[in-house]
Amino acid sequence: MKLKTTIIGSINLKVNEYNDSVEFGYAIDNRYTNKGYMTEALEIVKDFS
Repeated sequence: MKLKTTIIGSINLKVNEYNDSVEFGYAIDNRYTNKGYMTEALEIVKDFS
């Protein structure tokens, strides 16, 4: 099996230490929407932060 690496979107975080909160922003290529990729990625980022 050959591994293919393709960037399909991005996620950014804005940490607000003043009120102890984090804001997530994201963008994803329309060809990959409604497939659960961003949901999975956001869960991983949320658990990491």
